[in-house]
Amino acid sequence: MTENMTESPERLEAELSLLEAMYPSSITYAPRSRELWFKASSSSGELKLRLPDSYPGAGFPTLISARDGAKNDLRDHTRRMIADLDLVEGEEGLDRIIVAFDALVYDLISKATSPDASLSQQYLESAESGSGSGSGSRSLRSDGTHAQEPKGADPMAPKTVIIWLHHLLATSKRKLAIAPSLTVASPATSTPAKVTAPAISVSGLSKPGYPGIMIFSGAAALVDAHVRELKDLNWQAFQVRYDSSEDDGRGGAGGLARRWKFKHEEEDTTAASSAERIVEVETMADLVKGIVDEGDREVFLHAVGVK
Repeated sequence: MTENMTESPERLEAELSLLEAMYPSSITYAPRSRELWFKASSSSGELKLRLPDSYPGAGFPTLISARDGAKNDLRDHTRRMIADLDLVEGEEGLDRIIVAFDALVYDLISKATSPDASLSQQYLESAESGSGSGSGSRSLRSDGTHAQEPKGADPMAPKTVIIWLHHLLATSKRKLAIAPSLTVASPATSTPAKVTAPAISVSGLSKPGYPGIMIFSGAAALVDAHVRELKDLNWQAFQVRYDSSEDDGRGGAGGLARRWKFKHEEEDTTAASSAERIVEVETMADLVKGIVDEGDREVFLHAVGVK
């Protein structure tokens, strides 16, 4: 018996524990039949998978059923979606399947209710109201952007944003997501100017796949410049799910405006300028684990609709 097979029960238990933490009251697992049910509290989608005895050490989950809140059969859509995930045998993949399925249900609902947009305005508004940004948030435009920042805001004040994408697959987009140009416009001339000071760089996390999710934290001017740079690309859906400048300036877990802390920054023993960077991770679980502060993790989970 291989090492992966020997460790499979412990790894599955750990994966299920994480899923239950990410999706309270939405995950049910029957050990005897090895069937896992997911019922999304937000989209009302229902997913049923059967896990092979060797999972996650070997084999892949088998799709049993998939449907939306209206009981429409989504198995064909879901099979194609799972194939697009390019799951790796021997690695945990349930969280990727569940996150992608939830996004799939939302997208299908939106196409039925709003032909001109990949996500309906109603969903954009409900997602924003559930993101923990408070009742004082600015209105969300139909393209997923926010109203202009109030004049007089400090461009170097700390700021954090969370971006939700229908998918992040193209290599060029993935590279740009983790490599901000750190270029901002001069307030007086609107002429782009390169900013290189390490203390005001941008750090964060980026998860490719379905959906794509990005977290950026740093000086407000640099974060905004990076978001604008990304938005200029062609996206099926691009939503700013959370903006700490709308969270009473608290930056997430309360207190004064501040940068979010990420695990890769604490683990990096090189110069500070090397630690302050954006790194790509594989799964939703990696995103959650990559955020240091518990309060910030809660903000993130609310922003992406997990809680």
